[in-house]
Amino acid sequence: MFGLSAQSNAEQLEHVKLLALPYPLLSDEQLRLSDQLGLATFDFHGRRYFKRLTLIANVGVIEDALYPVSPPEQAAERALTWLAAHPVLPVTDHAPADGTERRH
Repeated sequence: MFGLSAQSNAEQLEHVKLLALPYPLLSDEQLRLSDQLGLATFDFHGRRYFKRLTLIANVGVIEDALYPVSPPEQAAERALTWLAAHPVLPVTDHAPADGTERRH
């Protein structure tokens, strides 16, 4: 699990310390992920930011996007509920990208 924001690494370090976040933050100052995936953003004081959302990914595939995240303090519980309802196969059990069956 990690967080993603449009703030610089320096700004993120301040937030991690201030909020005592138990997970790392990744910086995407140009919002490339938003542009590629069409993620929701908002403008504030001349800067664009990500709207809060939870992406559930497995082996490079986004399984779901939980949006909106409201209230934020329930986001982790909502993601855990989703995961419990949608068991994800371990990496070794996924079919190869070329569509052939994997031998066990």
